[in-house]
Amino acid sequence: MNQQGPQPESAIKPIFEAARSKEPQFYGSYTFEKWIGFVIGEIAVRCDNGLYGITVFGRSYLDYIGIFAPYPKPH
Repeated sequence: MNQQGPQPESAIKPIFEAARSKEPQFYGSYTFEKWIGFVIGEIAVRCDNGLYGITVFGRSYLDYIGIFAPYPKPH
């Protein structure tokens, strides 16, 4: 969504499922529906006419974590 623009569920659900398969302990029983509901609720993503797109807030958050992700955690 960040680089390709708004996407239908059929395009983003496989990405979520791949991440869930890769990190089963992190995602546990978390479903796509719960995840997309969370990011919509946090105003990072919106859905218009069946297409999910990143918001200005979501893009800002990705920029923020991109800056700080390379640094080691203090604990």
